[in-house]
Amino acid sequence: MIDLATLESSVFTPLVGQSMIIRSGDKSATLEVVDVSIHHHKFPGSTREGFTISFRGQQGLRIPQAIYSLEHPGVGVMDVFITQTGDGPKGSEFESVFT
Repeated sequence: MIDLATLESSVFTPLVGQSMIIRSGDKSATLEVVDVSIHHHKFPGSTREGFTISFRGQQGLRIPQAIYSLEHPGVGVMDVFITQTGDGPKGSEFESVFT
C-alpha cells in the first residue's frame, strides 16, 4: 500500500490518458486520469505542494464520495478519497485532492 503522505504529483503526471481501477468491496470501475493540477502552495507542516487528480469514467457512472482503493499496475494500490464532480458529454467526472 502506498503511503499517501509521501505521494507527489509527479507520480500521476505520466499517467494522464491511462486507466486506473477503483474498487470498493466486490465492485470496481475504470477511471481515466485526465489531469494532474498542482496547487502551487504547501499547507503548514507539509513537505509537498498540494495537487488534484481529475478522472473520467463512462457517462452515467455514479460513485458516492468515499475512500476507495485505486490501482494502477505501474504505481500500485492506494486508498484515496474520491468525489464525483459532474457527468458531462465526455463521461462522468471525479477528483481526488491531495494537500
